[in-house]
Amino acid sequence: MGSVSVFIEHPRHKGLKKRPLAALARSVFTAENVSFRYINIILVDAKRLLEMNRQFLQHDFDTDVITFPLQESGPVEGEIYISLDQATAQADEFKVSFENELNRLIIHGCLHLCGYNDETVIEIQTMRKKEDLFLFPSGS
Repeated sequence: MGSVSVFIEHPRHKGLKKRPLAALARSVFTAENVSFRYINIILVDAKRLLEMNRQFLQHDFDTDVITFPLQESGPVEGEIYISLDQATAQADEFKVSFENELNRLIIHGCLHLCGYNDETVIEIQTMRKKEDLFLFPSGS
C-alpha cells in the first residue's frame, strides 16, 4: 500500500485533522482494489483552485475539486486539490456538515484517480452512489 499525505494550505483551516482524511482516501483505494504509490491531498482556498481551473482546464469558474493523475499506468500516483471555501458553501447549500462535504470531495477525487469519470448522467450517478457508499457504509 502506498502513502497518502494531506497538506492544508488554507489559512483558516490549519486545525483540520489530517489522519482521518488520509485514512478515508486509503479506504477508497482499498475498497476499489486499486493500488497506489502516493496520493497528495492539498486543501486550498477558492482563489487558488480557480487559478488552477483556468490554467490547467481552461475553465473560468469556481470548482470544488480538481484531480491530477500523474502517470498513465502502474500504481496510481496523483494529486487532489480541494477548495475548502467551496466545501463550506456546498455544506451550507446541501444542509450537511462541513466534515461530510469535505469527505465527499476527498472520495470524489479518489474515485477519479481510480478511473471513474463524471461527464455523463450515468457516470455522475455511478460516482454519487459510490460516494454515498463510502460516506454511509452501513446504508444509513
